[in-house]
Amino acid sequence: MGDRQWLQLKCAKCGTDNPSKEDYDNNPMMNGVYYAPSSGFMDFKCRACGKINWIYDTYVSKIVETEEELKKLYKLNGFE
Repeated sequence: MGDRQWLQLKCAKCGTDNPSKEDYDNNPMMNGVYYAPSSGFMDFKCRACGKINWIYDTYVSKIVETEEELKKLYKLNGFE
């Protein structure tokens, strides 16, 4: 089993904190963005604008423009 983390990240599109600082500080495991690359959890949907963000191993997000792009990113990481 690989590493897994609960993160607070800004949306690459609108800059909104996901989750808010207050929610994250209250309960990171319940409210945080779940990131577990070895298990295929490498993206999140922004709670404000609804855009899908790809999470890089440096904990930086990038907007995913299409479903095809998202599938390609997962395939490049070993998930078909």
